[in-house]
Amino acid sequence: MPSSAHGPAGESRDPNGEETEAVPAAGHEGHGAASQPSPTSQDSTAAQDAPTSRHGAVPTEANTAADDAARPAGHAAGTSAPGDTRHDGAAAAGAASQGAASAGTATAPGQQPYTYSPPAALSTMTPRHWWVPAVAGAAGYVGMVLGTVLAMLLTLLGAVIAGDSSGSLTDQVDDQIGTFTGEAPDLSGAAWFLSVPFQLAAMAALVPLRIIANVAGEGGTAGITVPQYFALACGIAAAWFVARKLSAGLRVETRAVQWVMAAVGGVVWGALALIVTAVTVLRMDLSMFYSTLQLRITAVGPGLFAVLLVVGLLSIASALNVRSTQAAPGRVVIGAERSLPGVLQVLRPVVVQFTVFAVVAGLGLLIWAFVKYGAVAGFSALFWLPVAVGWLFVLSLLSALTAGGAAISYTDLTGNSHAFYLWSEGTVPGWAVVLCILLALVSVLCAAVAWAHVRPMNQRVARNPFAWAVLPLAYFVLGILLMWLLNVSGFAAEAGSRAQGAGFSLRPAGWTCLVLLLWGAVIELLARFVVPAFMNSLPAGVTRGLRGSERSRGRAAVVASAAAMG
Repeated sequence: MPSSAHGPAGESRDPNGEETEAVPAAGHEGHGAASQPSPTSQDSTAAQDAPTSRHGAVPTEANTAADDAARPAGHAAGTSAPGDTRHDGAAAAGAASQGAASAGTATAPGQQPYTYSPPAALSTMTPRHWWVPAVAGAAGYVGMVLGTVLAMLLTLLGAVIAGDSSGSLTDQVDDQIGTFTGEAPDLSGAAWFLSVPFQLAAMAALVPLRIIANVAGEGGTAGITVPQYFALACGIAAAWFVARKLSAGLRVETRAVQWVMAAVGGVVWGALALIVTAVTVLRMDLSMFYSTLQLRITAVGPGLFAVLLVVGLLSIASALNVRSTQAAPGRVVIGAERSLPGVLQVLRPVVVQFTVFAVVAGLGLLIWAFVKYGAVAGFSALFWLPVAVGWLFVLSLLSALTAGGAAISYTDLTGNSHAFYLWSEGTVPGWAVVLCILLALVSVLCAAVAWAHVRPMNQRVARNPFAWAVLPLAYFVLGILLMWLLNVSGFAAEAGSRAQGAGFSLRPAGWTCLVLLLWGAVIELLARFVVPAFMNSLPAGVTRGLRGSERSRGRAAVVASAAAMG
């Protein structure tokens, strides 16, 4: 459609209303460009000397006369009168500005409009790649809460079986608070049961459960940290199975896509736990003498989101590993295997050793709790048994536990020592010491068999001196983690300062990492020089359970081959 600067037939029109002769387009006049005479140098000089319009065309007398004839009609239609150059100039300026605006928004010929394109590694992701890990992360948190509810129900069942005449658990808590404040609250309402499971579930992220008190502008805080690993295990299992189920038929093209999906699930898990825990904080207002005591029970802490983010990341990445279509290992994986042979398989002997020990020791501790302390202690084992098994694992490997603060008075320690071993007085009976050490030795032998099956064996590994240090270093890191994961502690302090308060702690000793480093060296020696003599004579089921699945061993072989070729 011709613009306002052109006539009806497409001729150019200058701003003063004078039409100019249009330059014919190539290929239209005479059905070809060959019929047009070629311009000479004289024609070019004449064209430069002649007065031109704004569009570069030379005005003619015919065009001027036609324009004068058409001017009254334009004036009648509401345009400027003849000779009124002010309105004509304004109209031309408006047309020019509209043309410039349309040119600024239009795309140049041959140029594609700008569209956002994701990185090449993530270009294959579809909406399903985003909502599947998000649902898996939410399922992980729901699994944590359900595991906590199950542990609470079993504890209440134990109290009912024991026939405790002092009343239910909430009644006992009411009596304790009433003794302190003079007025017993009612904790049997729905608010109590809708709040406590979420706060206890948050303790699976190694955050303390805190009680914050405030009366007449003054108060204090107290907290206890008892990791709830059963609830955490339920969350991991739920996230893993949901991610595996929903990702059926989903193609994960690259490892980058796999880890991005896992990160999405971890973020959802951590954020959901943080929000729900903050919303379900238990608040109570108690009348205490002439004041009001305000109590808050909460497990919101800075580590809640961070710990669950890492847990969700690793859990969902493990579930999506089978969906990955990237056959070749990445450069980071190959580089790690080349520098530290067997580093990708080092978790196998560690998991085998702890599993063998935990199954037997956990069963023994459960029986001991039922026999010595009754049904309440036995049915509440889901709250305390995982940490107790970890402590016994550390003690059976000849390390120690250290008590700090007020916990020293409850450990029956002699002298000024704050550390106690498996054979220390008051720890366990003598016959239990022998059984625990024997069980630890059996678990070490199982770990050696597993390591003998999965560790790489070729000329490249034989020439690499770091191959001897991979397993001991893994056990050294395990010792550091156990010092953090098996820490049970508590504190009570005035508001704003823990210096004016008291606390307690019970955790593995600081030298546990060095003790486990030595055990890693022992397992390495057994796997190289002792286990090969009898590992082929073990039952097929035992061998298959210790060395892992064929799929995992096949992936390890591919990585080892790629590292050897490099």
